[in-house]
Amino acid sequence: MLTRPAVYVATHVELGYAATINRVQDMIVDTSHTFVDPQSTSREQLYVVATRGRESNRMCAVVEETLEVDALARVYDPDQIGRMEAVVRDVLDAGMAGRIVNDEAWTHLASRLAAHEAWGAAVRAQVSAADRAEDTGSDSTVEPFAKIYHHRIGATVATTGESAPPT
Repeated sequence: MLTRPAVYVATHVELGYAATINRVQDMIVDTSHTFVDPQSTSREQLYVVATRGRESNRMCAVVEETLEVDALARVYDPDQIGRMEAVVRDVLDAGMAGRIVNDEAWTHLASRLAAHEAWGAAVRAQVSAADRAEDTGSDSTVEPFAKIYHHRIGATVATTGESAPPT
């Protein structure tokens, strides 16, 4: 058990209560934090909980599986893969571009390129720098290309002292 002085509690502690969606229908609070079960929450109920907070409304959805970061990025940026494919097809020759975008590792490479794009990197230049003439030579053993380019391009690095890409 934790004990705090009464003066501290009176100054710095505010009681919070849990309530059902039906109970909060007429309430307005500073901030609202809600757990939403997609299986049992109707859109009318969702509207109610999404409009109770004056300053903010935070909702967490109950899901059976956590989305991968790549999948989450595609939800927020549905054009990401198409945009990265356009870059690859613009920079590389048709044969190499086709081999890359048809590779099973393509989505991972596209996500890496999009992460670089979010940091403000010149994605076209990175794809161009990863391209090597010896990859397509008759004695080349490079396969699969998407994995090789993924490795060559590398992970994003903060260059401005930031710890995350801009929102």
